Amino acid sequence: MRNFTQAPRWPLQHPLIALDHVSGALKAPSEINETVIAPKFCLLELVDDTPISNDPTLRRGFGIFESPEFADVIGLSGSPVFNVTQSALCGMVVRGAMNGDVCTLWYVDMFDVLKLLAAVHQGKGSTFYEKPAIHAR
Repeated sequence: MRNFTQAPRWPLQHPLIALDHVSGALKAPSEINETVIAPKFCLLELVDDTPISNDPTLRRGFGIFESPEFADVIGLSGSPVFNVTQSALCGMVVRGAMNGDVCTLWYVDMFDVLKLLAAVHQGKGSTFYEKPAIHAR
């Protein structure tokens, strides 16, 4: 059995289509008040379509949903991003948007999340590390 909490070897060998799953609770349809806690969870299937950019930390997932039951993706920040193609945890959602039936999520690459967590664990106020370049698909 594979340990999904360990980061995959870097860099991920992204195939032409990297299929990602994002699961989390959506804010709008969830109900939280004094007597009721009823989160509404979702599982989004997205394609990693990260362009080559000057920011190797931020990745982008893209999906089109036929008649989605949700109008926004507020509440997904901090949710895990799982790369189904590589069977690996690959990031953490930091921002998202819906435009009709089109969903775009931006997430921090797991390599960078782990470097940050290691620095925090060691009590460092800052950190520096090198990251291998990602080549165009």
